[in-house]
Amino acid sequence: MLPFPSIARSDSRYPASLTNICEPPDQLFFRGEVFPELLTRPLIAIVGTRRMTSYGRSVIRQLVPPLVRAGAVIVSGLALGCDGEAHTIALDENGSTIAVLGSGIDNNSLYPRQNFALAQRIIDSNRGAVISEFEAGTPSLPHHFPIRNRIIAGLCAATIVIEAEIKSGSLITAKLALEFGCEVFAVPGPIHAPYSTGTNYLIQNGAHLLAQASDVLERLELDVIGPCVKREEDALTASAQTILQNLSEPRDFDALMEASKLTPSELMSELTLLELNGYIIKSDTRWFLKQV
Repeated sequence: MLPFPSIARSDSRYPASLTNICEPPDQLFFRGEVFPELLTRPLIAIVGTRRMTSYGRSVIRQLVPPLVRAGAVIVSGLALGCDGEAHTIALDENGSTIAVLGSGIDNNSLYPRQNFALAQRIIDSNRGAVISEFEAGTPSLPHHFPIRNRIIAGLCAATIVIEAEIKSGSLITAKLALEFGCEVFAVPGPIHAPYSTGTNYLIQNGAHLLAQASDVLERLELDVIGPCVKREEDALTASAQTILQNLSEPRDFDALMEASKLTPSELMSELTLLELNGYIIKSDTRWFLKQV
């Protein structure tokens, strides 16, 4: 097997941001000819749980389009769940994306296998790359992922955590990003939702609360190209549409739960997302349709 191209630390194209992290990789192997060019653009990491909820998916679909329209490259770890969704939406929006692996980048080593087709799509797009510091033939091992996470954190000017538990790889990435002096953003979520415990913890401890893509773009002083994407009502979930239809007058949580037939957790997730998207507002114990 022929060796994959790589960028060594002595190469002028080597990311300057990686020289300041703990144990910078000696080289980065890559598949995707545009990789060196992508390093000249703003890199933004999007990470989160492998057990992505509908809330997490909706947030990613709201955030990624404005980021790629502003020229940002979406960086993640190719994992199932939030990582894979971020890569996919970036490609769907004709944007660029980089997948950082905890294994070799050859076909036999590439992990997770469920995202093999996504990795190939990134490579073939001519707008993305799959990279790793591990040589071809290196299998995916548990201790490789914290090693991989330091590259994601170090490459990017900002790291966005979508959904995460307290003890998770996503929080490791966020903490590393803070140590490296990078910006960290976290998406708030319902206080009783397990995959929001980590993001809410980050916000409590100094991460920027992320409500829309412009929060990141303005912090990084990037141009916001076009208005922040707001989902059309027919693109909302059926549950969200039911909630909106039942807000012709202000209602409290119990009334909305009875009308929507959702569980408390499901309803709180939908209400949080509708607030983030600017459809509704809360006052005291009731929710209102936002007047536009």
